[in-house]
Amino acid sequence: MPTRGYYSLIQFCPDTCRLEAANIGVVLLCPDAGFFDFKLASNNDRVRRFFGLEGVQLGRVSDARRALESRFRTEQERFKTVEDLVQFNRSLGGNLLVTDPRPVKVYEPAVELDNLFNTLVGNREAVTSTRTGLRQRLRQTLDARPALKGKLLYDQKVLVPITGSILRAPVAFQNGTLNLIAPLPIGRRTFAQARDLALDGDLLRKHRREMENPAELWIALGTPEEGQEEDQRQQRLSLELFSEYGLPVYSEDRLDLLAEAVEARLH
Repeated sequence: MPTRGYYSLIQFCPDTCRLEAANIGVVLLCPDAGFFDFKLASNNDRVRRFFGLEGVQLGRVSDARRALESRFRTEQERFKTVEDLVQFNRSLGGNLLVTDPRPVKVYEPAVELDNLFNTLVGNREAVTSTRTGLRQRLRQTLDARPALKGKLLYDQKVLVPITGSILRAPVAFQNGTLNLIAPLPIGRRTFAQARDLALDGDLLRKHRREMENPAELWIALGTPEEGQEEDQRQQRLSLELFSEYGLPVYSEDRLDLLAEAVEARLH
């Protein structure tokens, strides 16, 4: 079951009059779960790109970041309610700001903190690269099956009932139902994306009789590298979630089995 959460952005603002700021971290508080933690960027790349600071100026940013980190660690036990976080935020001075808390639904606090950081602060290029690689491997595996030649559909999309969101998939097949196969790479936001896909897949199934063109969702889930504990946890949670919703899911190292299952559905 989800729990209530609140997150704040940690921002560097060189000129408070202009209110131009760069996100450098995120704070997450889940009062009911007794969870409080934060994550800060390990370097000043984002600040340098935003404001063109160099040398001594960047050194001052690093000093301020370390001071804030120390204060969070020292006062960690004080954060019990959202009001505690608001009061702390308003006590800050200088060029580091912490925004007013915003509500968020949280399933796994530690996972959600990573998700928020990677979405709002972290490097998106690596995620994009991983997603593209899995998509290519998925298409290559399916395209290599002679029995599937001429039977695959590409770049399909459907309107999800109730939510009205658009669900896109790079490859699909039609057997009276449009079967969308969505790649989900492993990364810091995998479980959050899995929640969205699980909901979409569940709504497609529940409302198939109301749809002019019924659709179902399949998942090709990325495989974490050996020793990457957080990625392994993201995969485990996602697999458990898809299993709970009864969605067909195949890990990246078993795409051949996915291809066999597609063939079976078409014959």
